[in-house]
Amino acid sequence: KVEWDATDNLTVTLAPRFNRNESTCCVSPITSLTPGLFYQGITQLPASQVLAGIPIGPDNRYVRNDYRSGGDSEVAGGTVRLDYVFDGGLMDGHTLSSISSLDNYRMRDYQDIDGTDSHFLLYFPVASPSGIDSGAVINGYFHAKSNTQEIRLVSPDATRLRYVAGLWYAHNDLDRFLDRGPILSQSRYYAASTNTNYSLYTQATYDLTDKATLIGGVRLNRQEIDYEFDNLLLNQHFDGADEEDAVTGRAGIQYQWTPEVMTFLTYSSGYKGQAYDLVSTFNARIAAQMPVPHETADNYEIGVKSTLFDRRLYLNATVFNADYYGFQTSVTSTLPDGTFLTFLNSVGHLQTRGLEIDWAARVTENLSLNGAFAYTDATVQDFPNGPCYNGQTLAQGCYVDSTNSRVQDLKGKRLNNVPEYKFNVGGQYEFAVPGLPVDGFVGLTYRWQDEVNFALSQDPRTIHKDYGITDLTLGVKDRDGRYKLTGFVNNAFDERFAQGLGNGTSGFSGVTGALGSTWTVPRAGFRYFGARVDVNF
Repeated sequence: KVEWDATDNLTVTLAPRFNRNESTCCVSPITSLTPGLFYQGITQLPASQVLAGIPIGPDNRYVRNDYRSGGDSEVAGGTVRLDYVFDGGLMDGHTLSSISSLDNYRMRDYQDIDGTDSHFLLYFPVASPSGIDSGAVINGYFHAKSNTQEIRLVSPDATRLRYVAGLWYAHNDLDRFLDRGPILSQSRYYAASTNTNYSLYTQATYDLTDKATLIGGVRLNRQEIDYEFDNLLLNQHFDGADEEDAVTGRAGIQYQWTPEVMTFLTYSSGYKGQAYDLVSTFNARIAAQMPVPHETADNYEIGVKSTLFDRRLYLNATVFNADYYGFQTSVTSTLPDGTFLTFLNSVGHLQTRGLEIDWAARVTENLSLNGAFAYTDATVQDFPNGPCYNGQTLAQGCYVDSTNSRVQDLKGKRLNNVPEYKFNVGGQYEFAVPGLPVDGFVGLTYRWQDEVNFALSQDPRTIHKDYGITDLTLGVKDRDGRYKLTGFVNNAFDERFAQGLGNGTSGFSGVTGALGSTWTVPRAGFRYFGARVDVNF
């Protein structure tokens, strides 16, 4: 980042950025599987052979792939900001800012979707030329080009009325190519979409008294979207365009009881625009249902912010209630061959309410502690055509509707992947290192969360138990704040946890009522350690 004081009134800031990432990801090791199954029902490929050497069990982290799974990406861009401070006249003390950004993201992805290194395509001669067996894979790319422009006017701070007003423009060009095959869930498509947002916004605070402050704001937004989708296997083309206007706002009051204690009450509304769900199963029926409707929200908050004991303790608490209408969320389903597909759903009405507390304390000159707690009650209020889970029966609430889709009424069910209770606590102790011009420090953080269900469908086989993770740090830093060396052990007690659970047999079959399960493991799902060097200049 480069900052240039061009004149006494004008500051120019330039922030270029570039990042390249090469990663492996997105495999789902098998954690349970009914014995006696065959891959794709092929008797020459029993599971005992295909999965040889894999210790199937709750902690399994091994897979057998003959193709890389992951993606290489890079993003390049930058931001240019101009701030001009008016000196004298009607605009004295106001700041006029122009903020421009441009980013170009490119990603090439790869995926072994059969989850095996067996030459099973040899048993499908129509799908693969003689002597060629590359397995079932995904190759593709994703590009995103984004540019934004904002013009903002900010009033001086030292007045009873303070405000900000501005214009906002954002444009995104997105395109995706995917080639999956050559036989399992074969698909090849190219999709492109754009979205453009224009906004006019303002927000103001007004001091009614020395203790009471009013807050108000409004935003006018227009979104324009369009798409093209080409199914390259079936030679089908789809396209469409939509636009929509929205008004959102915020209102509230703050009361400063003492210089250290402030309470507040606010209301805000939110809006997330329409979207196109351009996935491999896109067809004429899905196109007729596009776009996925917009999402709106009404949110109420009441809380307190405080600084106590001569600024040795910061304590904040907020009670909230939010209602979401048309809540956009992803739902994953499993095809008979074990392939996972993700769809964008619109939930009619969702309510989330609860309590959040965070605090930080300076116990002594050397010891500091911090923590946070959250209670969240997130329930579906209206979703009569929600997705069913794998194997769900009529007796369990799943039925076939007029469109021949398997659906269930999810009213009253909890939202997926939202723990009811969650907290973290941490601390750091600093000490002088004898004979050296550095200070040492040790740190500990512990975070815990309640059980969750990863599936909106309430699949009983995708419930994740509660868990707690401990991270440890040890390091030294120079007293000028220029250098810091930190050693760390994350997930110190090797507590297993997943970022996703799957209910499916991963393409294995051959036994009536066969069951299987998988998990997606984050790096922190196992103990790992390393070191980090920070340099400031």
